[in-house]
Amino acid sequence: MRRNKIIALALSALLLSGGCAFAEGTPFSEGGNTGAAAAVPASGRTENLEKSAGHHVSDISRDIASQGMEKVSELPTAEMSGSIMGRIDLPKKMHYEPFSFLPVSMDHYGGLLTIEDKKFTGSAIVAGASFKGKASDEYFGGMFLPHGYTQEAAGKMLHFNMGLLKIESALNEIFLNTMKEVRKETKENVPYNLIILDMMHVEQLHKVKDKPKTYSFSLRPAFAADGFAVPLFVRGFASKVDDTYRFLLFTTFDSQKDLFSFAGLKLINEPFIEK
Repeated sequence: MRRNKIIALALSALLLSGGCAFAEGTPFSEGGNTGAAAAVPASGRTENLEKSAGHHVSDISRDIASQGMEKVSELPTAEMSGSIMGRIDLPKKMHYEPFSFLPVSMDHYGGLLTIEDKKFTGSAIVAGASFKGKASDEYFGGMFLPHGYTQEAAGKMLHFNMGLLKIESALNEIFLNTMKEVRKETKENVPYNLIILDMMHVEQLHKVKDKPKTYSFSLRPAFAADGFAVPLFVRGFASKVDDTYRFLLFTTFDSQKDLFSFAGLKLINEPFIEK
């Protein structure tokens, strides 16, 4: 149980570092043998272990995300109008359940999407948001010009793609330092290689063929957590529909990559339900 909590905390670094990278350098947001098991901690130790790992993951994520990243203007959060998924009329074989129904909660921007395919039902964690207004035009508009993009937008996208190429070493650094901090503060013999990542493939940010106002990127990370391999797939989309900028991020198992790549490309450009 204790190891599962450590693994969950370490895996959260993927989201933390991605969010920090987006904030610092991109146009998309505010991007073996594990050894013997340690002894069961005394009462109260587990809580300290969780806090230690959680705090250190957050600190390391921010540090790594800022390395080599050029500051960009602040994300226009005042014009962020909430999750896309709750505003789309989904096909009958798709079902979306948000993590929270409260608009003031950040969990409102994410949820679980399930799709009934011919042979199985796939599921993915989805996060999405939309932006609309003058500040959003200034921040994102340079990516979606009729005949290309501005030099400033090209620089932001280059930084984003550089971040994608560095994410494997960045996350492994997070995991290693998290385990070091846990060992130091809790005195538990947690293996340094309790969790590692191998980035099997990086598809850099690019315009989608035949859709000049839609961009996409993908990652295929394989996690090894306490000796168990977990191949995952991450697919992101950015699009301009009318005067609104939309962003969607899917995280699922690698075996379901085609299902959610096609679904995401359809959903990102679907018209919003009139309220």
